[in-house]
Amino acid sequence: METRWVCLEYSHTVGWAERDRSDDELTSYEALLAWAEREGLLDRAERGRLGRAAEARPSEAARVLAHALDLREVIYRIFSAVGRDEEPAESDVQALNTFLPDANQWRGIVRVGTDYEWGWLESPDCPLDRVLWPIIYSAAQLLTSSGLGRIKLCRADDCGWLFVDSSRNRSRRWCDMSDCGNRAKARRFRARQREEG
Repeated sequence: METRWVCLEYSHTVGWAERDRSDDELTSYEALLAWAEREGLLDRAERGRLGRAAEARPSEAARVLAHALDLREVIYRIFSAVGRDEEPAESDVQALNTFLPDANQWRGIVRVGTDYEWGWLESPDCPLDRVLWPIIYSAAQLLTSSGLGRIKLCRADDCGWLFVDSSRNRSRRWCDMSDCGNRAKARRFRARQREEG
């Protein structure tokens, strides 16, 4: 079964080559909220509350967006190092640690239906960085998980996304077989045809 880590999905919101900002999905705080809702990190009501709070506090929203982009780069550097079988830079691990206290202070037991589970506590002042907490938590969980050794970088020449190889023999090479895998196979097929022809 494929394990989805939101922190890795988050690292894919900008072009992988030289972290190309020309195709950055997160060009505003509102875009960050839209991405988080699509990923299931916020529901529509939470997105609305945060959006209204951001309109009322635009300088804080701009600061949180800058913080969010820094977090994304820290996550990518840490896990791309792991994907290359290298140690992440200690400065990047420490940077991730600086994000944790804000998120952890709002993590607690919440009621969901008739049950209880870990979740995010409500705050009356609507902190705008609430959108980042699940991403920060996901990165910390993945970095300390048994799945760390399964993180890979896509081997396609025109990709650099991160993924967790959940195959039994750890032989997966591409982030997505239907995209990068098929393109790589098609290139090899065309190369063989040219050699034979």
